[in-house]
Amino acid sequence: MLKPDRNIYPNGVEITFTFNGTAEAGTFMTYGTPGSGASVADEQGGQAVIGPANPSGALPLGLLMHPFVAYNALLHRNVYKVTQYPGEKATLLREGWVTTNVLASGAVPDVGKPAYLGANGTVTHTQAGGAPKVGEFMSRLDEQGYCRLFVHL
Repeated sequence: MLKPDRNIYPNGVEITFTFNGTAEAGTFMTYGTPGSGASVADEQGGQAVIGPANPSGALPLGLLMHPFVAYNALLHRNVYKVTQYPGEKATLLREGWVTTNVLASGAVPDVGKPAYLGANGTVTHTQAGGAPKVGEFMSRLDEQGYCRLFVHL
């Protein structure tokens, strides 16, 4: 989850990729694997996916800024709540900082430590074999379990 405390740099947001699942804000997305043959026409290269369980070799696309929730045809969309439905374009942070609690289990952020892509789109202070760097930590965990993360992709 993200707190409202954030700073997005000019041109630091990407909005051209679709996401076809559900996820909470603060999750790191990676590039989808493009298909071949007939699947090339259905935007496979333009899809974002949640970071894999093993982040080795994954290419980070950005940090999800809004939650994706399951579509319910019986309810009207709440225009006062910034949520998105599967199949819509994802708002992804590529440069700026946010206050988040989407950390890998056991992660110990500290000021100036590098941040690496963890399992399932989380962030951690330790680099698993081949996991890409996604930014750096700007604070320690607060009493609510949040820390400030500078994203630089």
